[in-house]
Amino acid sequence: MEDDEPRIPRDIVMDDPSIPAGSIYTSIVDEAGKAVGNVEVVLTITRTKISEGESSSKTTKMTDAKGLVVWKDLQRGTDVTYAVSVANSAPEAPAFTAVYSSSAINLPLDRGFRIQLHRFPVASSIDKLLVAVEGADTIIEIRDDQLEVQQIFDIINVGTTTWGLGPNGLELGLPPGSKGLRTGETVETHGAVGVEGKGVKWIGAFRPGRSRLGYDYKIPFDGSGEIDLEIPLPPRVMVARLRVPTRKGMTVSVEGFPATRPEMTEIGVKVASTLKQGSPQEPIARLKIHIAGIPTAGPARNAAFLGALGLLLVGLWLGTRAHARKELEASTSLRARIRLRLLQEVRELDQALAEGRIGPKAHARERSRLVDDIGSTLEV
Repeated sequence: MEDDEPRIPRDIVMDDPSIPAGSIYTSIVDEAGKAVGNVEVVLTITRTKISEGESSSKTTKMTDAKGLVVWKDLQRGTDVTYAVSVANSAPEAPAFTAVYSSSAINLPLDRGFRIQLHRFPVASSIDKLLVAVEGADTIIEIRDDQLEVQQIFDIINVGTTTWGLGPNGLELGLPPGSKGLRTGETVETHGAVGVEGKGVKWIGAFRPGRSRLGYDYKIPFDGSGEIDLEIPLPPRVMVARLRVPTRKGMTVSVEGFPATRPEMTEIGVKVASTLKQGSPQEPIARLKIHIAGIPTAGPARNAAFLGALGLLLVGLWLGTRAHARKELEASTSLRARIRLRLLQEVRELDQALAEGRIGPKAHARERSRLVDDIGSTLEV
């Protein structure tokens, strides 16, 4: 475990030669490691056959006084996987349950498996919990007729109580006219759904440790040179970051944030970036964004915003080293694709000047911007 990781009790999932083949011994313990008796445990069985596809079934058992459940005579091999889960609810919201699951396993031919799951307590209010949003990363891409907003939230729970959002979830407003909400990778414990006319709703639970939630949505844009935008944030945001891919002459500011500074993403796209550190006493509640100097519609804008900016990757929060490594490996080919597209736009622009479809001043201005964009795709 890394030094900056929460000191959270970890589950155990391991094969054990002392357990008979075809068996899974499961123990359920609380946050202090004490056995939890008389609770229902679910075994999910997933079978995969080339001729029939995938099918799932479930079976349940109650733990004994020692918190133990034993499954015997299970099918072994790689075409069957097993996962064990147990649920708990908040005393103030018994209708809502948080689910704690093991990873999926295949049973080896010569031994069984031992699983220990923690069944943490659940609270539906964040007020007394050691939970915060340690990172809120927002990227805004400007298209011809809409803004594309991508947001990723890293939630940290350093206590031993799960933050359960309850049956009603956590509703957050979105800017007026927002539509087309898409969620990121779906996980069993939490997610996000759109709420008609209201915005987005977080659902599920955030167990002790680190979790991530991400989604994107679109906002209508009239093509004007300026944008004022307000995006509410969830409770207890400790660090918020905004990045906007920019063109020459564009300015980006966020009320109460430091001045933006230019950065280059791993795939060679210029962005204006700003980051603010909050505190438990003064969390960051919203982003009030002003963008000016946006190019009006034209060949250069199509090149920059529909080409280079369309390849901007998300999920680059400060601690996501693995994502950054993958993008660095792919950056050379991605920059080459962007560069080829921009060079094609330069050729089309030169042709438009030769045919008299645009004047020399407009040609010089747009060609200069395209050259800037091509330069941003070169190796740094």
